[in-house]
Amino acid sequence: MLPYTEQAEGMLTYTDDGHMAAFLHHPVWRTTQTVDDSNHMLFGAYAGRWSLKDRKVRHHVEFASAPSIIGTTLVRVVKRLTSSQLILASEVQRGAPEHLLEWRLR
Repeated sequence: MLPYTEQAEGMLTYTDDGHMAAFLHHPVWRTTQTVDDSNHMLFGAYAGRWSLKDRKVRHHVEFASAPSIIGTTLVRVVKRLTSSQLILASEVQRGAPEHLLEWRLR
């Protein structure tokens, strides 16, 4: 979705009552002094409701920094889940590479 690197940073929050929020940014975002069209791809965020079934977490997007994903459902495959780590993979479409995101509990 966005041009991040292995050093990307962010926060992923799930609540017991089914709400979620995700924020992700490229490391350069921290040094950005102004927000304009030239750097909007350095940061992405969305929020809504979530559900889990068959090791797939579904993010039902209600709010987003990218208007095109509002009203969609983003499916992530749970690759690993421990008390301190969550690894999610994008659901692979034909010919598309798998993207992994590792989240660690702070």
